[in-house]
Amino acid sequence: MTDRTPRPLRASAGIAGVLVAVVALAGCGGDEGDDADRSVPTSSANSFPTDDVVEVGDPCEAVSGPEMGELLGLDKPLTAASAGAGNYRGCSYTDADDVVVINTTRYASAAPFDEVWDSLDLGDLAVQGVTVPGADAAGLIVAAEEGSLAMTAAVAHDGLVDLANFYVVAPYDEAATTAGITTLLERLAAQPAPAS
Repeated sequence: MTDRTPRPLRASAGIAGVLVAVVALAGCGGDEGDDADRSVPTSSANSFPTDDVVEVGDPCEAVSGPEMGELLGLDKPLTAASAGAGNYRGCSYTDADDVVVINTTRYASAAPFDEVWDSLDLGDLAVQGVTVPGADAAGLIVAAEEGSLAMTAAVAHDGLVDLANFYVVAPYDEAATTAGITTLLERLAAQPAPAS
């Protein structure tokens, strides 16, 4: 799949770093292209209180590919593909050219939600609070620059953390995209927990 992670954000390990850290620790991603030599920040938010395997469920089941395209206001269909198992699960949404448009990642965590952000060098990027019914906490980072829009969102619920990373080039509607990402967080937080 083609890597569309926003290049201007890579150096600070900001929005891109959130996804790279979780996917790498989860073993969900392979060593493809320049991803193989990236430094990966680590966080106690990715640590488990025990060695027990916790089945976190498949985030792809929260939002289908066609639904995701509609949420983001895209005029092209998306296809959802799951990755990972047990403690970490991921879902990549790609377009007809196999370009990743948005990634979601889920992992079990007992650490404070703030550590999702505190473990990363976000530079001048500010975390905006987001209200998600039934969730413990949620936040959103928005970076709009040079004709592109990148977002990372996170929601904590039921002992889990869901992350979403989105990138699009102009033209785009930031307000509509923000609303769509917020709806995505709501759908992820409302997803029934898997049977233990």
